Amino acid sequence: SGLYQVGLPGGSFTQTQSGTTLSARWTVNPSMQTVDVTMTTNNENGYLGFGISETADMTDADIITGFLDSAQGRIQDRFANMNGRPRVDDDSQVTNGRVVRDNGVLQLSFTIPCSSTDSQDIPYEGQNYLLFATGPLSNGDISYHRTTRWTTPTAMDLTCQEPVTPNTLASVSVSDGNVVTIIPPGLFGAEPQSFTLWEIQWRPVGSTDWQTATIPTSSSSYTLPGQQQGGTYETRVRAVSPSDNSVYSWPVQYRVPNLAPTAATLSTPTVSTTGAGTIAPTTGVLNIGVPFEDANAVNYEVIIQRYDPDSQDTVDYRNISGLQFSNFTFNIPDVPEGFYRSITFSVSQSGDRQPTGSGLYQVGLPGGSFTQTQSGTTLSARWTVNPSMQTVDVTMTTNNENGYLGFGISETADMTDADIITGFLDS
Repeated sequence: SGLYQVGLPGGSFTQTQSGTTLSARWTVNPSMQTVDVTMTTNNENGYLGFGISETADMTDADIITGFLDSAQGRIQDRFANMNGRPRVDDDSQVTNGRVVRDNGVLQLSFTIPCSSTDSQDIPYEGQNYLLFATGPLSNGDISYHRTTRWTTPTAMDLTCQEPVTPNTLASVSVSDGNVVTIIPPGLFGAEPQSFTLWEIQWRPVGSTDWQTATIPTSSSSYTLPGQQQGGTYETRVRAVSPSDNSVYSWPVQYRVPNLAPTAATLSTPTVSTTGAGTIAPTTGVLNIGVPFEDANAVNYEVIIQRYDPDSQDTVDYRNISGLQFSNFTFNIPDVPEGFYRSITFSVSQSGDRQPTGSGLYQVGLPGGSFTQTQSGTTLSARWTVNPSMQTVDVTMTTNNENGYLGFGISETADMTDADIITGFLDS
């Protein structure tokens, strides 16, 4: 399987202050030379604001605001020439604008061009800060946001330019839980012989530090090391030559999944007989598979419960804790017949207890076996009860190959009023 992206760069931002939460996501579309923005807040009766600034300050910032006025959405292109209410531009460059309120959440979405003919708009390129705000309304207009205003921690490289070489990563695939293989793109817009290496970079999403590796341009793939289960990463690639380097491809994000719990198996219980077919209690060995190592866990805790498939009631049978990473399976001997359910928890370094897997197991289908010999004729029988299917399976054999076999059930050990099944070959 693989995870692929048809490269649209962008980012996201979420902050909470004094019970007010604001989230924003922006996506750059280089081919359309536009930026799509979506924002939400639980300040449902207020407004949302998105801005671009060279200094992380409101002064000279290009700002888009949106709010509901008598249930009608109002989206305004503004410019701030001071730390105060930004004035509305004469020429709005906003398209696809929409403001809605739903279940206590105010949502604003719009599209802006990467560059504009409006002298008061800031191009979406170079090193700039993004501004985010939500605040109250006053007299049908935005008002002072107070503490619910934020900026990106550092200036960001906001570019709408498509890289010429290479275009995009051909693919990123995840296998074996933490092995990530990227297939570099072809070379476009340059003579192939001018580039000798691929420079591949990757990092966890949210990190500012890239890890770097180089491979020959003749290589078709590269496996990224140190990938953690459950981690979300991004990777990019550029072509390198002795005299020049291409720009990087758009980063591709991917998530390394947690491996599924290992399959649990059940050893076959033995059925013993005493005398003429008296059945002794059936016991077995319960073999539980522990989920693959969780990078955040310090140990595992497994709860074994007796389970009634009819009533679906459970009763705790055994609790095993402190299983280390190396204990991927464990056995419980001498388990009485019946149904069992296991719930596995991973205990993290912070003491959190999260379920990582569960399984339903069955120990020892009840039944029995019988063998007798009389005057050289031997008869053997085995019967197995399957409570979950409400059936009984019977197998019989005899060396009386030209005769018949019969199996019966009787309340009195006599043939009278017995329920009997017979079988033989005719012709």
